[in-house]
Amino acid sequence: MSFPTPTTGYVSAGGFADDAVYRTTDGGRTWAQVSPVPPQGTAVDASGAGGAVYVSTAQAVWRNRLGGAGA
Repeated sequence: MSFPTPTTGYVSAGGFADDAVYRTTDGGRTWAQVSPVPPQGTAVDASGAGGAVYVSTAQAVWRNRLGGAGA
């Protein structure tokens, strides 16, 4: 996988009070929520320069470009 920087990472947390997908850009020191609703499934496409994190929810599939804003 090729993330924008070596210190970038994602985690999907489910079954907790704050179900969401989180991103770190500082090697795990801090985490920011990047999914708008609790995830039911998560996939990462790190191919090429425009990879993305996909999150399936009960209503839709949400996309966040690696290193970019959600769409």
